[in-house]
Amino acid sequence: MDTNQIKQFKSEIAKMVDEGTLHDAFVALRTFSEGAMTWEITTQIDRLETNYKAMLSYFAGGAPDPERDAVYASITTEIRAIADTLTRQAQMASTSTLYFSTARSLVARPMRSVSSQVSDLYNEIQRLRTDLHSIADSNRTRNAESMAIGIFNTLWVSHPLSTDDLSAATAFIINEDFDPAPRAMAVSALAMGAMEYYDSRRIEALLHIYMAPVSPVVALRALVGAIIVLFRYKRRRLPKRLVEVLATAKDFATWQQDMRLMAIEFMRCRDTERISHKFSTEIMPMLTKLAPEIRDRMNEGEMDIEALAEGENPAWEELLNRDGIADKLREISEIQADGGDVYMSSFGNMKHFPFFMEMANWFLPFTSNHSSVAGVGDGTMAQTLERMPMLCDSDKYSVMMALASAPAAMRDNATAAMAAHGGQMHEMLSELEKVAAATERKAIITNYLQNLYRFYNLFRRKGEFFNPFNHGLDMMAIDAVNDSFDDVETLQLIAEFDIKHKFYEEGAVALQRLDNLAEPDAARAQKIGFCLEKIGNYARAISYYDEAQLLGGGGNWLLEHIAATYRALGEPRRAITALKELSVNKPDDFHTAMVLGNTYIEARMAADAEQQFHKALYLSPESLNARRGLAWAQFLQRKFDDAMLSYDIILADDPKVEDLLNAGHTARGLGKIGAAIDLYSHVVDMNDGKIDSLRKMLQDDAHWLADAAVDTSDTRLILEAISYNKGK
Repeated sequence: MDTNQIKQFKSEIAKMVDEGTLHDAFVALRTFSEGAMTWEITTQIDRLETNYKAMLSYFAGGAPDPERDAVYASITTEIRAIADTLTRQAQMASTSTLYFSTARSLVARPMRSVSSQVSDLYNEIQRLRTDLHSIADSNRTRNAESMAIGIFNTLWVSHPLSTDDLSAATAFIINEDFDPAPRAMAVSALAMGAMEYYDSRRIEALLHIYMAPVSPVVALRALVGAIIVLFRYKRRRLPKRLVEVLATAKDFATWQQDMRLMAIEFMRCRDTERISHKFSTEIMPMLTKLAPEIRDRMNEGEMDIEALAEGENPAWEELLNRDGIADKLREISEIQADGGDVYMSSFGNMKHFPFFMEMANWFLPFTSNHSSVAGVGDGTMAQTLERMPMLCDSDKYSVMMALASAPAAMRDNATAAMAAHGGQMHEMLSELEKVAAATERKAIITNYLQNLYRFYNLFRRKGEFFNPFNHGLDMMAIDAVNDSFDDVETLQLIAEFDIKHKFYEEGAVALQRLDNLAEPDAARAQKIGFCLEKIGNYARAISYYDEAQLLGGGGNWLLEHIAATYRALGEPRRAITALKELSVNKPDDFHTAMVLGNTYIEARMAADAEQQFHKALYLSPESLNARRGLAWAQFLQRKFDDAMLSYDIILADDPKVEDLLNAGHTARGLGKIGAAIDLYSHVVDMNDGKIDSLRKMLQDDAHWLADAAVDTSDTRLILEAISYNKGK
């Protein structure tokens, strides 16, 4: 059975469970198991089906069974688990993914329990603490690091984890006698293993670790892992025991605060792609383009670097403002101040070092004592990076790997520069640490999610993993924790973030939930309408805009959006009602006159449109767009002479394809076929000589020509004449 057949089998079992056809699921499981000759699993299937039949027998007999739902959920969970076991065994022999390659390598060696591996690590750490002879050796910790990676791999690829191994792993992770780094890696391994194959016991363990008296780094990694796993399997019914553990966790003192922080940080991760795209496609090309001029000005002494450092450098200011880059840099600074991940694009190309070939290292907290960085320079850079809260662990290792691979002279210069500014750097880091300490839990969650985001998007074998960030990672979509977002403060915070960062669908969901909890509010109704308008749900947007008006939330902004939404719905006459009221409120507003004029055109009210475009021209005599609207309104009223006068002015300026096309229509209205052919020919020229593009435009405009009583029966001949003129 090949990989696709295995995936199809697993998908079919999941579908049967979702649809409640467990009889068919048992048949499929038994057929697969007997074909693979896994008789012990076949026995397990028989036992489970017997339990299911007993439940059905009780049901058919009408006997009361308060535990029926729990029993059914347990049976479906075990069916999925059996399917996982069968497919995992089938894939183990030949699948070349990193997961199965790692699993095979563990099977090939004598199996070692998690407990024994942890014991060896403990002994090695004790040796390092007393081995003073090797204190100057930067590689002295390598053996312990290798052991930690071994524990990570065992916890990641072992399925199902034995009760003893899971207990040993949990005991190791909550044991504060060990350094946080290997324990934090082990937490990640527990979650990554559950992402490969569902195991409710792993989720329980993660929640227990979160509630244990452990360092926040370990606890919050456990919570993040548990939530992402629950998101991965959000359609599954949770077994009773996990439901109970989850209920206990929800009563934990920091649960509500942590869930709120995580919801926001998950959304920030989703915004990372937009930030990276802006940085790489807008800012970097502009800086690259400016580089030669900057260099020349500096050489000529026009740019004072010291004045720049003090915020006073007119030459720089003029250059950046001229090219618009200042606004973009300001926007990036605001995003960074708001917690956005602005470094993703900068460090994305620095993950090719051998250090990042090892999967476990993507989950390793940064420490200046790690063998990969301890030997780089005199340790100043590593110790400084260790204190920088704005960089995630992965990016800190990237910096150190790059420094390690740089020429010695460059490393020495970097170290010397760091030493020269040591006092300033220490002062700056101290201030940053004070800020970070006040928001420690947020900083830990942000750091870990950035590590995860980089792993899922930059790891060399990223295509082998389910990437939760590509599936709209939304905590409110997880039924198991949905009730954690039923307080007004949390929902308001999430909704405001959603709108600010243009996650309009999620914003609408949060605001509508808030709407069910709080008293009606005009401002909230406007925001819900706005979110719905942005995602194209115009009918529901109008209903909320109407509600806002009823609640006394009228105003120009609301009138503008009511009009825009009715236009999007194809109801221009209803949009006109709002725009006329807006026009009264803003009698001298050019934009309102233009929008109202265009809406009159859509409503086939050309005379009214002409009045509005005359008004717009009065307000802005040089506006070509206003003259375009006027010319078109005149054309539709069959005022072809007036329309052509307007088009003559437009064509003498900087005409667009649409101007030439509409002028051609007007010439046809005047009966000037030769002039029309000349104008249409220019349209063809502006479309790279493609006459088919003109043919399509004429087809699209046929209904407008009919409104203006322009004879379209000669369109074919006009196109033929143009073809001959162009030598087609």
